[in-house]
Amino acid sequence: MGDICRIICLECNSLWDVDTGYGLVHGKKERVIGEFPKALKKRAEKELAADPGPLFSFRAAVCERCGDFVQVPVLSDISSGRVILKGYCPECGFEKVRLEDRPEDAVCPTCGAKGLKTEITGKWD
Repeated sequence: MGDICRIICLECNSLWDVDTGYGLVHGKKERVIGEFPKALKKRAEKELAADPGPLFSFRAAVCERCGDFVQVPVLSDISSGRVILKGYCPECGFEKVRLEDRPEDAVCPTCGAKGLKTEITGKWD
């Protein structure tokens, strides 16, 4: 089950709702592959065929083009946590996104202030 995470800048009041984790639907490889952009689907399929396969989840990220907090699909090595494959910005399609595992430690992409607040506002499945 995933979390709906609200990220709020206490300086400029910008806010973003980002879905993190994964849902029951992601128990099937085809559904996981479908979460990645077209250009990455073959690579996702190849990575998921490995034994053991990588861990899938949506993670919070900041797009380096549009500056939004977004959720991107990520495949990670189960033992090390190393990112094997990450998706693109779902808002503008840009390939360069910076994963933010602790958004409260990030700077606001709108105003550059530190001290973001995060709260879990719900669950998704």
